[in-house]
Amino acid sequence: MIFFIDDFSIDSNSCLAPYNLTMSNLTATDVDFNWVDGNSTPAPNGYNWVVMADGDDPNIGTPIQNGAVVAGVNTANITGLLPNTDYDFYVQSDCGGGDISDWSVKMDFLTQCGIEIAPYTENFTDPNIPDCWEQDSAGDWDFQEGFSWNTTGCSATPDDHTGNSGSFAAVDMTDTSNGTSVILEMPLVDISSLTKPALYFYMFMCTQGYSPANELYIDAYDGTTWNQVGVVNTGSASWEEHVFLLAPYAVNDIVQLRFRSEEGPTGNTFYGDIAIDDVTIDEGPACTTPTNIMNNGISSTSVAYTWDPVPSAIGYDWVVMADGDDPLTDTPVASGSTTAANNRVVVSGLNSSTDYDLC
Repeated sequence: MIFFIDDFSIDSNSCLAPYNLTMSNLTATDVDFNWVDGNSTPAPNGYNWVVMADGDDPNIGTPIQNGAVVAGVNTANITGLLPNTDYDFYVQSDCGGGDISDWSVKMDFLTQCGIEIAPYTENFTDPNIPDCWEQDSAGDWDFQEGFSWNTTGCSATPDDHTGNSGSFAAVDMTDTSNGTSVILEMPLVDISSLTKPALYFYMFMCTQGYSPANELYIDAYDGTTWNQVGVVNTGSASWEEHVFLLAPYAVNDIVQLRFRSEEGPTGNTFYGDIAIDDVTIDEGPACTTPTNIMNNGISSTSVAYTWDPVPSAIGYDWVVMADGDDPLTDTPVASGSTTAANNRVVVSGLNSSTDYDLC
């Protein structure tokens, strides 16, 4: 048997690099590293370490940070890094007298996401889930404008609302099953600079050809439990803006929100795909549109609706429109107003088996 060997060398470096690097206590800005000395006795002059931009060579590149620890200390604590950023960590032994080891094998790491500062906006310009957003393990939210939109109930399909040739976030309700939540979670946002913090977003959903409509819930996390901020179960197959006040849901001036789509219990719910775009946390409007409008009683000729009270409202105006009519330009079937203390309306005298819209 014949063996061939080429380019064989023996490294005569008497100072060996550390090995078995481990990482702990990783945060958005800090991290700790530990290692094992590669020499039979600890390097007498300790260890040098560097943090490099991802992919940079420690022999020729400029470190983001660098430092040294004394002999016997096999730990480096790194602080002041940028959130959600890729870095490489290297360490070398200093055996004294100019005898310094090669750099260790790199340890690549990604710092955690930090807290975003309001005003905050996500336009979904990239065809991937945005940095520091998360979705459930099923991964049913899609971020590409080429999303296959169901047009059975409504012929209209959404384009990027922002208008910068980007995309939006969408859920194909064909892929969900009854009672299944499809969750998209936002990063933490600091709202301390806002007097009246509010969530703004645009939503596109068809509500024709199936009933009841699919629902998009907005929830806030209080550190223990997700609490409902609001729900949207209306849509006209066009981009519609929705606004929800956030002050009651902040914990130490921080809010964490999620979007949770839910399929209706019956009918052709796959007609009602859901898309959102231009998600913003900013100063709230002086007068806010009521939210959580809920049907809580219906007969052949009447219907009752409730909504969440708006703290700054001095009263509420309502209209019932023929299905699809515009309340700004068309004549209402019925209309009226209530006082600020009354967030419920009962509308009677309607025609049986007829579609209407309440605004």
